[in-house]
Amino acid sequence: MSERKLGVGKGFRLLATAAVIAGMSLLSAGCQDDDDRAAPAGGPTPGAGPSVSGAIIAGRVRGGSVRVFALKDNGDRDEELGSATTDTDGKFRMRLKRKPSGPIELEALDGEYTSEADTRITRTKVRLRTLVPRISDTEETGLVATPLTTFAAARARRLRGESPNLGAAINAGDANVREIFGIDAPTLARLVPDINATGPVAAAAVVLGALEDLAIKNDKEGADIVTALALDLSDGLPDGKQDETPVRFEGTTETIPPTLGTADFLSSVTSYTDPNNDNTDRGDDPPPVDPDATAAVREGVVAAAPPAAGLSVGSSGAVASLSFDGRQVVYVAARGSGIKALDITDPANPTINLLPALNDALGKLSPPFTNIGGVVAVPGAATPQVVLFDYDQARVIVADVRDQTIKKDTNLTGVVDAEQTCFSGGQAFISGGIPDPTRGVIWLAANNGYLPYDVATLSPDVSKKIALAPGDIIAENIGGDVSSNLLFSPNYGSPDGCDGPGALELVKLDEGRAYLMKDVDFQKAFAVGATPTSPGIPFGIVDAGSMDSIYKVGILTGEDTPRVGLIRLGDMSKFEFTSIPASGTDPARHEFAVKDPSVATAFAVESGGFPQYAGSAVESTNHLTLLMAGFSNDILVAKLDDPANPAWKGFADWKQHRATSTEYRQAFDPHAVGAVLASANNRSYGFMLSGDPGQDILMIDMQAFLDAAAAGPEGDAAHRLSSTPFDNVIVRKFSLIAAAQAKSAMTQNKRVQRTR
Repeated sequence: MSERKLGVGKGFRLLATAAVIAGMSLLSAGCQDDDDRAAPAGGPTPGAGPSVSGAIIAGRVRGGSVRVFALKDNGDRDEELGSATTDTDGKFRMRLKRKPSGPIELEALDGEYTSEADTRITRTKVRLRTLVPRISDTEETGLVATPLTTFAAARARRLRGESPNLGAAINAGDANVREIFGIDAPTLARLVPDINATGPVAAAAVVLGALEDLAIKNDKEGADIVTALALDLSDGLPDGKQDETPVRFEGTTETIPPTLGTADFLSSVTSYTDPNNDNTDRGDDPPPVDPDATAAVREGVVAAAPPAAGLSVGSSGAVASLSFDGRQVVYVAARGSGIKALDITDPANPTINLLPALNDALGKLSPPFTNIGGVVAVPGAATPQVVLFDYDQARVIVADVRDQTIKKDTNLTGVVDAEQTCFSGGQAFISGGIPDPTRGVIWLAANNGYLPYDVATLSPDVSKKIALAPGDIIAENIGGDVSSNLLFSPNYGSPDGCDGPGALELVKLDEGRAYLMKDVDFQKAFAVGATPTSPGIPFGIVDAGSMDSIYKVGILTGEDTPRVGLIRLGDMSKFEFTSIPASGTDPARHEFAVKDPSVATAFAVESGGFPQYAGSAVESTNHLTLLMAGFSNDILVAKLDDPANPAWKGFADWKQHRATSTEYRQAFDPHAVGAVLASANNRSYGFMLSGDPGQDILMIDMQAFLDAAAAGPEGDAAHRLSSTPFDNVIVRKFSLIAAAQAKSAMTQNKRVQRTR
């Protein structure tokens, strides 16, 4: 591979005119000597069929060879119908030998282009494909061959067996790829990317530019990236595999990262569209890329990505996962021990990284940032980044976890309230957060509302902050499904003191409003043991929540009780939303209530004794939930019941274990818990901080915990483990600091003690 500059491309100059079309390097198969350069052809090849013209969008591919083939109905090539060579503007024109009776394939290879990423001249072999179901009898203009059409062609050939004919498969493959990349256009075969335009043509240009940037970040040619992603996307799922077989870079034994087409791709979208990047031939001060086009691409990729890509987040708190450089890493906010990492690329052999350089840099800030309570991954950032916060500071830190450096220290004084929110066992300016890759923000659960932190500008967007419902307080831990424009925020519900009645907010991101369920309605909807003849027991205080973003089920936990509540949020018509205008001194407010009682349920998960739970995290692919509390040693893993089940009962099954003090130590409030899908084996792992300040990290194989032997065959015993799961297989423990350090840190980092 030829040497590249270190900069990355921002400006993909794709001008949708008859004269100029620009783009990226594609499907390189090697370099040519200058003597082998193909000369541009002047006019169409002779023939008796219709005229075909268009462009090869690969950075003004000059001297590229273009051929058109008739296709058999099974997708195989039939006769070659015509050929041409692209001119200095990347255009071609030919006359076919005859009019094809069915679909055609347009193939382009060879040529020379100017890279938009670093402006160097590149000689390459290009192999792009476009499938077209039918062409005109006389003249077909405006056909293009791009990486997008190449992806669609690969997908169409895989779909041929499921479609009535090849033409239907071509249309289906085209639609599938447009959906994955959020491109709202009739077809890719006639979509000319233009970074200076708006809408679908700009979105297409963003995709092509991001692919070029992705090649540079992976030290590959554009050819390698496009060829690999064509195989990856051929089965319709961007997961690094073709069916169940890992995709390899062509001509190597190197498998592609499973997040190449998802989290890594979104990272390159960020780099490519960065307004501060002027390393292309668009000039030093190019016009900004259409933000709606970029958002459309992000939304499509996030929706298409499998959960293991880390772009679909159902719960927030002190645990986050990032995939980069072919690795999957879990980050844990370890309070007085700083920020720590567990590499779970091989889940059977996870490794701890204490991140000494990053923690040292955080400790040297003024004031020091050494009591970290929260960490939120920034999926789609230009480099692997996390947002960190300390419950006792009105401040967030953005850190690059690859090179262990601090990118931004943002003071939120004046943006958040001066008083911390008081919980029963702690207090916080910011208690949690959820990434929103589509909007390019992280929603921070601040003490005065839901604050979007822009990951491109590394600053809060105060204009889009969503205020708390009047009289309410923020939740200790929130959940959500940003693809459904929803945050799920169960909280104490009382503005006075630390112990108030239960409440629940649903935040509609598309409306910018927080809807509150009044306590009287909450206690009725989530009464424990309610029957047609008995109102049941009120749920009481609700402490925190999480959300299964696939099942669209919210999970509520009481405060140090066995009570669990679940609510199905997949059908908003089953709820009543009301907006009440301001009146006198009363501010405007928004409320919601359950219309269909079947969407909510509550029950106790007792299994002998009185287990205490207060926080939860859910892994949405396998629908496994981890329950814990900051002031008990109880641990529970549950399998969510499918909400489509007519006899839905919330938890389909669960198992509990009361750990000893040597196995697990209380970590206090807010709840340090998370759940992650390992991309290597598609198993769900729960993570908990043990000790305050953090001294150990627990890693729990959630399905193995659920499958472990029970104390008895029925009743409560069937939900209680017969022996400890702390066997270094079901539950692993990773020490963060030595005993002497732990004692010192405990003395220096006294947290607010629980009040009753």
